Amino acid sequence: TASRVFFSSLEHVAKTHPKPISTVLIPGILGYVHVSSVHSDLFGRLIGSLRSLPNNLLLSLQNVPASPGLEGKARVEARSVILQGILTKPNKFNLDSTSTRVLLQWLLTAIQSHPKSIKVSNVVLRLVERHRDISNNFKTDIAKIANAIKVGFMKKTILNKLSKLSK
Repeated sequence: TASRVFFSSLEHVAKTHPKPISTVLIPGILGYVHVSSVHSDLFGRLIGSLRSLPNNLLLSLQNVPASPGLEGKARVEARSVILQGILTKPNKFNLDSTSTRVLLQWLLTAIQSHPKSIKVSNVVLRLVERHRDISNNFKTDIAKIANAIKVGFMKKTILNKLSKLSK
């Protein structure tokens, strides 16, 4: 309940002052060690209430614990929901190669630890669907992640979309 009150007040602030929320608070929460599935839902709504996100937002991934294998499935999936929310935002991200490598490394470790997680697989799918520039430049890395997925239809869909991207 306290979390809900906190997040709804943040949503209100985000509508009037989006910059501090998106540049300071979101990276902070994304790197928060005790992120839970409850937070991820509320967090998803907060991201949705922002009109735009700064290009460097995914740099905050460097705050995310680098070894999803050491975290429980619930926490990894909670972070996945947050990442999916960020990757689904309509504006384009100018992800530099460092941020992209961090994101892909995190996804690979997450999917190796939890190969049947549809939530982690969804993040990979969003990446391929919405970020062609990344998908083309890091095709082999994404294919490696997709091959580690143990959810048949997700694996097939991602590899299929990846193969249809321009060579």
